[in-house]
Amino acid sequence: MPLDVSVPSFHKRAISVVYGENFSSNCVHWWLERGAVGIWDLKDSFEDIQNGLVTANPAKPVLSRGIEKTLSTIDPNVGMHRLSKRELQVAKLLVLGNSTREVSKQLGVTEGTIKNQRKSVYRKLGIVRASQLPHAMGNGFAHLQK
Repeated sequence: MPLDVSVPSFHKRAISVVYGENFSSNCVHWWLERGAVGIWDLKDSFEDIQNGLVTANPAKPVLSRGIEKTLSTIDPNVGMHRLSKRELQVAKLLVLGNSTREVSKQLGVTEGTIKNQRKSVYRKLGIVRASQLPHAMGNGFAHLQK
């Protein structure tokens, strides 16, 4: 007799829950904008996480106390979560040490376009000069190589 592996209808929709350590506010916002229904820190107790999973709801994401504290001290209008796919691509290439000319050649657009995108990246990250870009993008891009 074959095994019935049908999935109940309430399990067919995937949800995102996130569990990690030392989340930045940018990272929390990135997950929330992509539909995460729960975000917990490693410092949270197993019971907190278990209870949060039961109550997780797309209409009102469950955030741990540590995550709530992180979010209470930031400006949600500034950060990497605000960058478009192309702006993120430009920012990565600039952080890797490429010049505006090199980035424009790699992406097949004019230098003026790259300059406009760079200005937009700076505005969205809340910075004013190129030397601030690596720090504003955080440690997540330290593994990138030229």
